[in-house]
Amino acid sequence: MPEYKLYYGKGKGYGELSRMLFALGELEFTDVRMEDGDEKTELINNSPYGANPNFEIDGVMYGKNVAIARYVAKKVDLYGKTDIDQLKTDAIVDYLYQDVMGKLIGIYLEKDEEKKANLTEEGKDFVKNTAVGKLEKQIEGENTFLASGLSWADVAVFNFFHDLYTPFFKEDAFEGSPILKKHSEHVASLPLLKKHLETRAVTEF
Repeated sequence: MPEYKLYYGKGKGYGELSRMLFALGELEFTDVRMEDGDEKTELINNSPYGANPNFEIDGVMYGKNVAIARYVAKKVDLYGKTDIDQLKTDAIVDYLYQDVMGKLIGIYLEKDEEKKANLTEEGKDFVKNTAVGKLEKQIEGENTFLASGLSWADVAVFNFFHDLYTPFFKEDAFEGSPILKKHSEHVASLPLLKKHLETRAVTEF
């Protein structure tokens, strides 16, 4: 079996989706949580794309968080069983990372407090009144996006709301959205993921 190492910081961030997938598939890997400092800076500077997370397979380094998570999803049989299922999961994850998180990252980076406040309200409105509805319409199974069962798209959406949206905005995005709330509760109840959530390092993000 290949030797896997996932490099990221101490927090959850862009590394947590892959960690969750490893946990759900009971696939062994080394979780390298790096402190800020020279070693982390050197790794990032020498990485394929100049950013974390990075993923090492038998000594060869690969980058980009979604590509890493997709690879792990395939290895643990959570990518989708058919080409169409895989197309659907790719679209959901792309929407989440490109459209939703792409819109919200500016809030985190903004230094001007007035602009940050305005962006925050716009971001929350977009998630609750646009993104949640679009995601709900993609649910085809019993609390899963695919009719065939659990996929990495379910885990990605759960990870976003549970570990990023709610801690950052200090509110529940599922108010008035019982379908996605039930979906999130279902994913959180999966025994292997529940164990991961209970035993992982405690960080804000």
